[in-house]
Amino acid sequence: MPKSRYYKILGLPSSSTEKEVKKQYRILVMKYHPDRNSDPKAQELFIRITEAYDIIQGNSSTPKEAVQTNKTAADKKKEGEERMKKARERFKQQEINEKLANIRFFQALTHGKKWKRFKIISIVCSVLALLLIVDQFLPHHTTEDELSSYSINVAKSGSGTLVGAIYTKRGDVFFINDLNHELFGETRYIEVESSWIFHNPIYIIGKQKTRLNYYTLSFTAYNASYLLVALLLLPMFTFWYKRMNILFTVLFYMSYYGVAATAILFLLLENRFVHLLTIGFY
Repeated sequence: MPKSRYYKILGLPSSSTEKEVKKQYRILVMKYHPDRNSDPKAQELFIRITEAYDIIQGNSSTPKEAVQTNKTAADKKKEGEERMKKARERFKQQEINEKLANIRFFQALTHGKKWKRFKIISIVCSVLALLLIVDQFLPHHTTEDELSSYSINVAKSGSGTLVGAIYTKRGDVFFINDLNHELFGETRYIEVESSWIFHNPIYIIGKQKTRLNYYTLSFTAYNASYLLVALLLLPMFTFWYKRMNILFTVLFYMSYYGVAATAILFLLLENRFVHLLTIGFY
């Protein structure tokens, strides 16, 4: 009997990969397992699916064409029971193999150099999150600058407010909510108010002759501080959670690659790592 027929029993083309075969087998045996499906045809389908999987995997040889014999009802019943027994044993062994594979995978994540690196990532990200919180309450820096040009209504903020962009002589770009010509009305000199540790911009102060006008900013790290804090605490939560399930695996890889990359990018942009090393004095 051609091997392609056994792929057909599983509902797969003969070009299917081992991974696709295993996945399809798992789906079908869960669907037709006699303990889960009371349909009278489920038992035979369960046996045929298991036998086909065994042959495809090379765990069993392709059976020879049956020779017609006068089998009694008792013989047929015994043969069916034997096939069912083997099918159940194969299914049980498959479950054991999957559990062992999951255990090995979990141990690979939570032991060795990878887990040590994950611990470091968790600690570093947690410290950054704490510093971002502290940075909300420390005194602010103010830096003098001068406007060189501006553009009105270049974007919209998350709340739907129109946002304009200003460009300074120092080469910085700031996005200001409801920007209008007033900022350029009397003077081009401004002050940039920023947080103490990371120097994240908070306000633009327009230095008019009779008053100071404060302009709120959009698209800044300061505005997204609490979102960053939640993201940076994810590795520590994952480290504490540590369960052998799909959620832990997703959180682990999200933290190991995504959050770690975000933390590195945050420190590199706008020289925040320098501000951090000098505790905000530079």
